[in-house]
Amino acid sequence: MIHFDPTTNTQRAQNGTTVTDLHTEWVIEAGSILTPALRAEIGRAMAEIHSGGLVDEDDVQSVASDLLIDLFHCADGHIRPMELTTAAICEQRATVSMAGNLLALGEHGRIGRIACALAAVLDYTEAAGLDVEATVNCAHDRWREEVEAERFALIRATRR
Repeated sequence: MIHFDPTTNTQRAQNGTTVTDLHTEWVIEAGSILTPALRAEIGRAMAEIHSGGLVDEDDVQSVASDLLIDLFHCADGHIRPMELTTAAICEQRATVSMAGNLLALGEHGRIGRIACALAAVLDYTEAAGLDVEATVNCAHDRWREEVEAERFALIRATRR
């Protein structure tokens, strides 16, 4: 289930898990060859699920950024967002789908599956003609603000 207006980082992480699982399912159905165009199409489908419908051309960057933030929260505690992005960029260069192998690894393959999902969002962003680096940087900044706000609230609550 997608939380369309997430109010917590936990809900964001749950969104990330949901779209990662959908991504893995769709990539396995797509077969062993994964082109950038197919990855972008899967990224578009993820964005539509995430936003609850078709994504207007003017909203692609916002939706893609929100999706990246959810994936960052999903991986939080396991890998930093910029390292996850680096893994996704490596995945963008691959043409053979590793989703089935990563799924077979269970929890050990989870970060790889998140990176594959993130790669699909990056390809979708690029296919839409947007600046991928700017989208990633915006998402990272917003993610960092959300994490910091949650940390601050927790510390404030424990001091009362």
